[in-house]
Amino acid sequence: MTDPLDLTGDLAASHAALRSAGGWWTRSRDLVVVSGRDAASYLQGQLSQDVVEMAEGTSRPSFLLQPDGKVTAWLRVTRLGEASYTLDVEAGWGQPASTSRV
Repeated sequence: MTDPLDLTGDLAASHAALRSAGGWWTRSRDLVVVSGRDAASYLQGQLSQDVVEMAEGTSRPSFLLQPDGKVTAWLRVTRLGEASYTLDVEAGWGQPASTSRV
């Protein structure tokens, strides 16, 4: 089984392991992957967390914000690599988080 706390490996597999084998969450979670050369600048405008300054392999709590500053979702952002992040949100919020626009 994949170690769900190992952020250096396949985070999607870790997420699946947590959902199927229990883990430290009591509820199901949705995972949104944001990657590409503009991932950091895009998320910098979407989230309350400073994602540009995050070190690879670190996670931080954050809010997904609307243009007027209202909160769309509470989430955990993880920086996987130079241009790759995951957003870990409550079950059912993956789709709204992935289609949010600022």
